[in-house]
Amino acid sequence: MPATKGLRHFSLAVCNKVRDKAVTTYNEVADELVADFDDEESKNDEKNIRRRVYDALNVLSAMDIIRKVKKEIHWVGLPSSNSAQLQALEEEQQSRTERVAKKEEHLMELVNQLHLYKALIDLNAKRPVPNDEKLALPFIIVNADHSSKIDLRVSADRTEYVFDFTNPFEIRDDPDVLLHVLEPPPMAPTFTNTTISTKWPSGRRR
Repeated sequence: MPATKGLRHFSLAVCNKVRDKAVTTYNEVADELVADFDDEESKNDEKNIRRRVYDALNVLSAMDIIRKVKKEIHWVGLPSSNSAQLQALEEEQQSRTERVAKKEEHLMELVNQLHLYKALIDLNAKRPVPNDEKLALPFIIVNADHSSKIDLRVSADRTEYVFDFTNPFEIRDDPDVLLHVLEPPPMAPTFTNTTISTKWPSGRRR
């Protein structure tokens, strides 16, 4: 072993040996390191190498990287250098997993809508609808009880609609409506998030 390499270099070599074996002994590690360094140009004698192995094992044991059980040496593992960083990585992984799940859900909604629109196109081709009876997409339908009083105010540019309901109401968007209109439905209803049923108290709602 070159004289310029000291305990740190030897500790790394010993650490790798014990890690690879999981369970070993001092003599086994020392014998292998003596053989490993035998061909180096600048060699220490075998006694010096074994002494360094002994010192390195003591260092690793003090750091709880290895554990000595009688004559056996057991690999414990490298300590976490930054538990906060590890926790942050785990949280980031969880966050990305949730984002992927949401994107997959949204993609399935889009696929279902595509099937609905294709079915609607086929239906309209077979049964033409007069222009004055056509309903543009997208749209929403607001459903309320017959006894409900509804106050609707529309902005001058028709970009904002303000509803005021006296009773609970329900909002359905075009995919949900088309699913019930088309007979038979082209796909099983899988977009559970497209129907909003909310019991709001009386007051202004946008």
